[in-house]
Amino acid sequence: MIFDTKKNNKQNMKNFIKVYLWLIAAILLSCNKLTDPIIPENEFTKYENRYNILFRHGVDLYSIYSDGTHLVRLTNSDAVKQHATWSPDGSKIAFDFSSDLITTDIRIMNSDGTNIRTISHNFSVAQYPQFTADGKRIIFHGSDQITERLYSLNIDGSNQFPLQTESDYILNDFDVHPLEDKVVFQTRKNDTCCISEFDIATSLSHKIFEGENYIGDLIYSCDGLKIAYTTTGTTPVSHRDIYIINTDGSGKYKLTNFTSPYPIRMPVWSPDDSRIVFHVRKGDEYPLYVINTDGSNLTEIASYGRGQSWSPDITRISYWNFDTEIIIYDVETGSKTKLTDGYDIEWSKTKI
Repeated sequence: MIFDTKKNNKQNMKNFIKVYLWLIAAILLSCNKLTDPIIPENEFTKYENRYNILFRHGVDLYSIYSDGTHLVRLTNSDAVKQHATWSPDGSKIAFDFSSDLITTDIRIMNSDGTNIRTISHNFSVAQYPQFTADGKRIIFHGSDQITERLYSLNIDGSNQFPLQTESDYILNDFDVHPLEDKVVFQTRKNDTCCISEFDIATSLSHKIFEGENYIGDLIYSCDGLKIAYTTTGTTPVSHRDIYIINTDGSGKYKLTNFTSPYPIRMPVWSPDDSRIVFHVRKGDEYPLYVINTDGSNLTEIASYGRGQSWSPDITRISYWNFDTEIIIYDVETGSKTKLTDGYDIEWSKTKI
């Protein structure tokens, strides 16, 4: 038999390239394979109160008890699930869901991951769900490619309506009152930002404050009487500090006074409203701080911390670090212990 060396070499090269590409594809697929998070040996047995913690790992949602036990994989699909949140009684979970990274809808499920269903209607993007204080409705940010507004709907998907009918551009920053049927939100018009509060029962809104170049990270205090937010004020956009204001517009004051050009993000009130935890975005670094609400006792508790949240009994702060590990920080001792792998953490408000 006579071999065509050139032809044979070309065919060998083609076969090599096919095998090489197949191997690369196999490696990438294995890297993207969804795996359960790792539970550490430490079980956090010293704490009196135990809570259920909701978090994300990969594109799926999980829950785990705060003592490191009872890990439950709540979802299992390639679709992206984000901004998951507990109902006030801990019986349900709402989240936004996207199977194509273009359209997003609001879904709800039982706390054990059963009975997943879509409840938002007629949106290209529906996201950032939050339960009202009574757990009967969900407030979310909706867009139909023409307008962007805040909407309310019942948890069964009925009675969907916009909270504001003005043409102001509503940004994603809003928060639902922890005790009453009210929502604080931000609008921007003619390069001026405004904080307003909407009463769902009366369908009336009132302006709390107007005039900053940028306002974001709105969050009610746990008693619902104050609002913390970040703003650039008149400084460059890259810099932000935390301000606190009463819901009637009075008593505004600057809580932080960082001299660095980096923005402060995500202030979170402690359940007794005495402290706020926040992080600073410094390029690839996210140092995490706690400060008293009178501006005293500023303390760095981690060199990298995001997604910060308080335990309902105020004994612990959770966050995720550079390696996407969920860390539990003991407020009294300052000790840090890994709970599991994941991010986007939220504690249930009810004890187990």
